[in-house]
Amino acid sequence: MNVVMRLEPGTDKQGRPESCGVLELRPGEVTTVAGPTGSGKTRLLADIERLTPGDSPTGRKVVLSGVPDEVLQSGFAVGRISQAMQFFLDLTVREFVKMHAQARGNGDKDPTNEDLAEMVANQANRLAGEPFQVDQPLATLSGGQARALMVADVVLVADAPVLLIDEIENAGIDRHAALEFLIEERRIVLIATHDPLIMLKSDRRLVMAEGGIRHVIDTSDGERAEVERLTRIDREMAVLRDQLRRGGTL
Repeated sequence: MNVVMRLEPGTDKQGRPESCGVLELRPGEVTTVAGPTGSGKTRLLADIERLTPGDSPTGRKVVLSGVPDEVLQSGFAVGRISQAMQFFLDLTVREFVKMHAQARGNGDKDPTNEDLAEMVANQANRLAGEPFQVDQPLATLSGGQARALMVADVVLVADAPVLLIDEIENAGIDRHAALEFLIEERRIVLIATHDPLIMLKSDRRLVMAEGGIRHVIDTSDGERAEVERLTRIDREMAVLRDQLRRGGTL
């Protein structure tokens, strides 16, 4: 059975019905959630995270089909990466990955398999600005390294079919590489963002206002045509930013 997430509309802060209609999201699609601070982005992600049956303040209903019942009942069907990431466990990256795999009990995710930790760390290092070692203590990871680790972990170990990310542009990770990884791994991805480039690289954007979904905009061909040019400019700025923060000059 194919995995599908169905989002049925609720109401905004004034009790007015959302005008978005029923939305169906599928693996491999990236949906961005846009809108000013206070517009309802966090509430929408919270509704999706708990697969609300219609009992939240918004009255939305979220149904995830095509996922085994044991995954739904475990509460691990949706993974969320928040803006603040900090570890308090006295473990190395390797020990954390092995412990998580054991806790999940994911068939082929053998917690005794040393390659699993290496795979997660290698993928995380493709996203992180500064690489880390698999035997490095979690407590020594920067915020960006921790977020990169959690993105790789929630996909490769938790195997969550739905992934929610708060403001990936502030994560301290390569957001272009992160998007490519999530698309390749066929997850249903929702990203709350203020970054116009991330919005244009997504399949659609949900525009929030007054606590409700006000518009659903599919990315147009014209917008997609601009992405390559804007990405090139963005990467040039990233190189310059990295050069200057490492002590370089123009």
